[in-house]
Amino acid sequence: MGKIVFVRANVVVRHGGLSRRLMKGDAWDAADSIVKAHPDLFSDDVSSFVKRTDPVPPPVEQATANPGEKRTILRAVSEQDGRRG
Repeated sequence: MGKIVFVRANVVVRHGGLSRRLMKGDAWDAADSIVKAHPDLFSDDVSSFVKRTDPVPPPVEQATANPGEKRTILRAVSEQDGRRG
């Protein structure tokens, strides 16, 4: 067995004269004839098929600039005079 690919979505396809039900996330050998006949239905990116019970945490924002990095700060527009302040 070589490279593994995963079904992108639930779908039924005709292959070899038969209807085949492909279920999202099912693993298939990339050398299989159905994978070669329908490569758009498969992905080698496992990250979209990993199951989690906890939500994915948001990325942590960097609080300080790296050495030599310039940060631009836009201040809120004042409602009184329309100027930045």
